[in-house]
Amino acid sequence: MSAGERQVSFEELAAQLQVVKTQIEDLQAYLAQLESNLRSIETAKMSVEGVDKAEGSIFVPGDPSATVFLIVEVKDKEKVLTHIGLNVYALLSKDKAVKILSEKESSLKTAIERVRSELEKLVKAYEQYSLILQSALATRQGRGQRG
Repeated sequence: MSAGERQVSFEELAAQLQVVKTQIEDLQAYLAQLESNLRSIETAKMSVEGVDKAEGSIFVPGDPSATVFLIVEVKDKEKVLTHIGLNVYALLSKDKAVKILSEKESSLKTAIERVRSELEKLVKAYEQYSLILQSALATRQGRGQRG
């Protein structure tokens, strides 16, 4: 072993592997949330862009899981109530609403790519730790059989 290097115990390596595994699981959950938010934004954009085609009564989900639908009549096809952040909504023109939704969509896509990149790095680190741990375990077992 050269100067500056230190030997890592089997237990430390196993603990580090567990830490990386937990980080991967956390990032996967965060990625799923971001992707769900992206689908929601994409659906909202399609709804705003398609409001002109609405005639008579339409069905509107009464909750995020679409457990209940409300039958409503569209009174104003030029403006939509839009979430603009921090639980604030504004009555905006369709064009302005689509612009805000497009900005959110772009931001989510950027975040998703960043998370995927970080996740890829963590998976590679996990695989490397795993190989090192397997090698250390094989060496440890080999010593036990000889001694």
